[in-house]
Amino acid sequence: MAGLRQVEGQAPSLVGLMRYSWIIVLCSLVWLIAASARADHESSKQPPLWTPQDEAERLGAMEVPGGMVLVPAGSFRMGSDPRKDRAAGPQEQPQHEVYLDAFKIDQFEMSNVEYLRFVLGTAADWPKFWRENPFPEKAALHPVINVSWYEADAFCRWANKRLPTEAEWEKAARGVDGRIFPWGNEPAGWIKSNIAHPGWAQRRVRPGSRTGC
Repeated sequence: MAGLRQVEGQAPSLVGLMRYSWIIVLCSLVWLIAASARADHESSKQPPLWTPQDEAERLGAMEVPGGMVLVPAGSFRMGSDPRKDRAAGPQEQPQHEVYLDAFKIDQFEMSNVEYLRFVLGTAADWPKFWRENPFPEKAALHPVINVSWYEADAFCRWANKRLPTEAEWEKAARGVDGRIFPWGNEPAGWIKSNIAHPGWAQRRVRPGSRTGC
């Protein structure tokens, strides 16, 4: 009987130990579930070691030539003279004098890198021709294309600038003497035209040339 009483006396301690063990197991499971949830939540904010976004951010950090040039106040010949320009359309005629106040215009066209910074900073849509990378590094300083007027306007506002008016654009592009092209009246040919020339050399635009915002 003594042995039986001893077993009966120990039974509550074993039951209590089992209860404590279950409590510890349950607490451990709860902690693991919570830790796993926290880990999943945090990992969703942190990209893998390499993603396409890393390449976009690297390209966006590239150095880009900038600066604006002053177009002095004064009059210029706006439109085209069909006697000098056989390609003059009816919307360009008649050629007439227009006065503009002084204004500044970008010296270089809006590049892919500059527009990429705008996209990364505002979550705007990528131009359709961009790929996942989003573009080859050799095209980083090329002018961005396939951008609508509204997208260009949004970029300029983001950069604390504005799009030029039609008259400002034309005066900056052709100067004040009514020339057909920024360089004069002769056709561009293969040297001055921006076609069939691979590479990513910077195209410097002299004051009086149209450059975007």
